[in-house]
Amino acid sequence: MKCFLCIVLLSLYFSITGCNHPSKATQSLPDTLSKPHVYSNEIDNVSLITLIANPKQFDGHKVRVIGYLNLEFEGNGIFVHKEDYDQGIPKNALWVEMDRDSAQLPGVKLCVKKNVLMEGTFDANNQGHFGAFSGAIKDITRLELWNVLPKPVENKHQVRFPSIHSK
Repeated sequence: MKCFLCIVLLSLYFSITGCNHPSKATQSLPDTLSKPHVYSNEIDNVSLITLIANPKQFDGHKVRVIGYLNLEFEGNGIFVHKEDYDQGIPKNALWVEMDRDSAQLPGVKLCVKKNVLMEGTFDANNQGHFGAFSGAIKDITRLELWNVLPKPVENKHQVRFPSIHSK
């Protein structure tokens, strides 16, 4: 239930803000990834779950997704949850088509094993290494860390109100 609520809240936040915030992760990317991004209606904001459940509907579309990124030899993937990566469930992920040189860039390395926002083209027919994944994202144009929850700040001057039910 917690995971579902988190997904709903992230989706709501994502749709409201449009992800217009800049990121340090995009500063060191190659020219194809670091050019200023023009926001348009041509990119589908879609969850990984929706892509996995309806691959033909989005085949060839430019998509924007949020997930847990892993980049390693024969294991490049963006997973629905970190737990899917930890438990080795690649069907809950999309293959990430990225060459070794791009994967070694400092801005990209910063994103590995973290939640990220990624934009690229969805390929329903590419299931990655040994067909283990549920599709692929290729021609990546944007990659940045995704952290929507601010760190809590201790407030010593916080006012606490009594509960309505207390006497």
